[in-house]
Formats: sequence, C-alpha cells, structure tokens
Amino acid sequence: MLEPLKFYENTAKALHDKNTKEYFEELVKKSGVDTEENRKTVIKYKKQKKIVDHLEGRLTKFKILKGFLIFFIIVSILTAIIGLAVGEGLAQILCPVFGTILTVVFILLITKKINIIIKQLKGQKDIEHQKALAILEEAQGQMAPLNALFSEYDTFNLIEKTMPSIKFNKHYDGKLHADFNKNYDFIDQIDQNRSVVDTVSGRLFENPFVFYRYLNHYMGTKPYVGSLVIHWTTVERDSDGRLRRVHHTDTLHATVIKPYPEYNYGTGLSYGSQSAPDLNFSRKYGHVERLTEKEIEKKVRKGEKKLKRKSEKATKTASAFTEMTNSEFDVLFGATDRDNEVQFRYLFSPLAQVNMVNLLRSSVGYGDDFYFTKRGKHNYIESEHAQMWDMNTDGENYCSYDIDDAKQKFINRNNNFFKSIYFDFAPLLTIPTYQQEPSMVFEPLDRYDANYSNYEHEVLANAIGTHHFAPQGSATSVMLKASLVKTKNQTDIVMINASSYEAHHRVDFIPVFGGDGKTHLVPVPWIEYLPIEKNTPIAVKSAGQNKRDFIVKAYNQKIDSELFDSPSAYLHGLFAKIIDNADASGIDSVLNKIDK
Repeated sequence: MLEPLKFYENTAKALHDKNTKEYFEELVKKSGVDTEENRKTVIKYKKQKKIVDHLEGRLTKFKILKGFLIFFIIVSILTAIIGLAVGEGLAQILCPVFGTILTVVFILLITKKINIIIKQLKGQKDIEHQKALAILEEAQGQMAPLNALFSEYDTFNLIEKTMPSIKFNKHYDGKLHADFNKNYDFIDQIDQNRSVVDTVSGRLFENPFVFYRYLNHYMGTKPYVGSLVIHWTTVERDSDGRLRRVHHTDTLHATVIKPYPEYNYGTGLSYGSQSAPDLNFSRKYGHVERLTEKEIEKKVRKGEKKLKRKSEKATKTASAFTEMTNSEFDVLFGATDRDNEVQFRYLFSPLAQVNMVNLLRSSVGYGDDFYFTKRGKHNYIESEHAQMWDMNTDGENYCSYDIDDAKQKFINRNNNFFKSIYFDFAPLLTIPTYQQEPSMVFEPLDRYDANYSNYEHEVLANAIGTHHFAPQGSATSVMLKASLVKTKNQTDIVMINASSYEAHHRVDFIPVFGGDGKTHLVPVPWIEYLPIEKNTPIAVKSAGQNKRDFIVKAYNQKIDSELFDSPSAYLHGLFAKIIDNADASGIDSVLNKIDK
C-alpha cells in the first residue's frame, strides 16, 4: 500500500469485490436456501404481481370514468335547472328535456354497467392479490434462513479481510477515546452545537481512528416578507378639461431579517499518529481532478509565484516557511500554513509527494475532495464524498424475498462502503511514514471515566429517537448532548440534554413610503425562536452480540418486558434505554441475564 491509488486500482477493489461475493455465497450455503427454487418462486410472484397491477390499472380507469359521468350528471342537472329558470323560448323547453334525459342515461350507465364492472374488477383484484401475497410469503419463507444470518458486522469483517491493517471496534469505547485524548493530542470536533449520530472506530496500523457523523446546529438568518395594499384618490382633469376622481392602488413590501436555527449533517475522520508530532498544517480541497492538463499547468505556474513571494517574505521575517522543490505538490496540496518545515519534509517524502499528487489528480476515487488538518499527533480528514456516506451496516439492509436482489444489495452496499472508507484513509495512506513507523507503546490506561465514549452515548440517544427527549413545545430539530452521571459495573448512566426551540409568532411594522406620498407601516409577520431544553437519563451497556441475537435471546429468556418497557435502541453491540432513578441500578443485572 505504499502507492495507495495503484493498490486500490490493481488489488484492493477487485479483491474486496471477490471477498464480498464469496462471503455472500458462504452465507447462502450456511443458510441452506435453495436458490433455484427461490428464483422460480420470485418469477411466479412477479407474474402474479403483473396480473394484480393490470387489474388495478383497469379498476382505476373505470373509477375515473365513473367520476367523469358523475360530473356530467351534475352539469346536466344544472343545465335543466338553469334552462327552466332563466331560459327563453325554445331553450326553456329543450334544456330541461335534454338535461333530464342525459341525467337518466348517465345514472343508468353508472348503476347498470360501471358499478358492476368496478365490483367485478375489485373482486378479481382482491383474489389475485391474495394469491400474490401467498407466493410472496412463500418466497420470504425460503429466504428467511439467509436473512437471519445477515449481521451488522459483515461489512467490517469483509474490510478486515481485504485490508488486514485495519481492525474495527464494535463501538467507540471509553478506553479508545481516552487513548486518543491522552496520547494523540486529540482535538474534539464535537462541541455543544454538534450531536453524534453514528460512529465507526478502530485502529489502522495500530493507530486509533474514529469516523463520526454528526448533526450540526448554528444560528443563521431568514428573511420574512410582508405586504400592505394602500388606496388613495386624486382629482385630475380629463381631455375635455373636466375634473374627475381617479382611484389608485399600490402594494407596499417590507422585509425583515431575523435569527433562524439551521441544522445540517457532517461526517469527519480523526486519526492519531505519532509521526511528525510537532507539525501543524491545513489544506482545503480544490477538485484538481476536474481540471485539464493546461488548467493544472496554469494553476501550478500561478501558485509557484505565490510560493516564491511567501518564501521571500519568510526569509525577511525569519519565519519557518520554505517552498518545496516539487512545486506541483506544493501548489496542489496547498498546506502553506505549515509550521515545521523539517517535519513536513519528513512526512512528505518524495514518494509521499508523488502519491498525493496522483491522488488529487485521479478520478478513480473521489479526487481532490478533502480537507486535511494536522494538529500535532491528531489528523482530521473531512471529505465531500463522506457527507453522502451511509454508515449504517445493519443486516436488514440486505434482507429480501429475492435471492438475486439480496445478493445485489449485499455486493453494491459493501463495495460502496469500502470505497468510501478507503478514500477517506487515502490521504493518510499516501504518507509511507504513517504505514512504516511503528506506534509507540504507551503504558496501559488503567482508568477512564466511562465504559463507552460520550460519542456512543449520543449515538444511542439519537437511535432511540430525538422525539423521546424533545422538550415540550419543540418546533425545530432537537440536539442531544450526553454527559456521564456514573458507571454501574459495565453500564453507563448518562444524562441526555435535549435542546431545541419553541416558535413564537411576532409582527414587526416597518415604515415604507407609498405612492400617495405618505409613510405607511407595513406588517411583517415573523417567528421568534426561543431556546428550550430538557434532561432525560438513559442507561447504556454492551451486550456483546449482534442485534438479532440480542433481541431473540431477550424474548426467549423472558426479560423483554424489563428491557423494552421504555424507549430503547440497539446499535454497535450496545443497548440503551430511557430510565428513571429507580431502575438505574437494575439495568446492569437485567442485561447480565443475556448469555453473551
């Protein structure tokens, strides 16, 4: 992997696809599903579904026809009434006659023909629909053993097989988080305005990493527009010289800008490495891969001049910056705020520079779509493609009544997951030092406050559902923030603070000069958002198994009533539920009843 782009193109992409297909076939074999029998059943179901859809189409057409006839009946009745009431001469006679005749004809057509056809079609459709449901149930029964084998860990097992240098954690636990903080200068990207909704964590080359998806909140602004119609009268002379009154109308508009709570989602990667521990820099993406060769050459020439000026200025001011020999790398990577030239060159060796330029210019992955920030031992990557990455690995993503559909879902989803995660790591993989330099062995962390990181606490709370925590009167999205209360053996008791806004309708009156020469107060309705919050405790504990096994065992051991008596969630091998002070100490013992 010393040349990560070539490794993906020539090895990793095809290898992961092969591993994914083989893994799926292993699951099929283990499940005992008769694939050919299922395909026959699926073909039968699809044929039966076409019959149902055809009958549904015909039924819809006759219902529409019936609607038109009812409309014509109403028109005919109105024609007869209007002709009789206001018609004159022959129209007063013909309108009621033809209106009555048409009304009778349309009613007879509906009752004697259309309704009968609709009833027959509905009956046929219901019969055929039941047949389709029976075939579908048969197909689902055939696939049930396979669907039961899909696990949320399949995706991670496959990536580890393709790239043994990556080891995933089931969840982002307290020990890994403490290691990140103590030994790798971890700069937490999650503040009070961000709530974590998902994580993927582990170690790459023995160094800790964590991907996190978060809900971001900030106070923006929103324009509100109001209007007022004014009237006035003027006296004018017409062309004959006579005075006349002229009425005028004008619509006045006014706008006010008010604070408005904004929310969006983001995804980032934090990675710890002890290489170049005193180096800080940042770079932002420029989508170099979208440029032509001539455009890149022009960009590099222009950038070289800027680098030269910056280097000359640095010499005069005795600052640390010195331009690189490889100006293409220096311009395209653009980390000109670096503060340690020695360590920067140590990190970006000639091979690393070539790797990075190839990555930025290539369209094999996602090209130059990432921010890269290094602060000491903490590396932070935020890419455009990761913002669209679905981090959910639940086995239910692959479940289907159709073996071929399940296979396609499994292959596509896992290949896309691997590609996304690989090219978030790619900027780090371009640096051979990050792969070759062994991680320093620190003394074990004997103490860490929580069993699980506060990231996972928030993930579980969000999985339970923000509506369960929302303060009364909430009119916006809800931000959930976690704070540890205490630990009870392997259970964390956590307070979830839910913050939101209630909406209050207001009106501002804005003075606007009108066409009548006067100033008018234009009403502009707007909404004032006032912060509200609520605290709710939850319990979080590892169950050490996949979601399906956990739920099945809870029911089989008859402790489901204790576990699911309040809103709960199971994710990343962790179970969480809303609690009150009375049962906070009991949840640990209840979960211990489930055999791991």
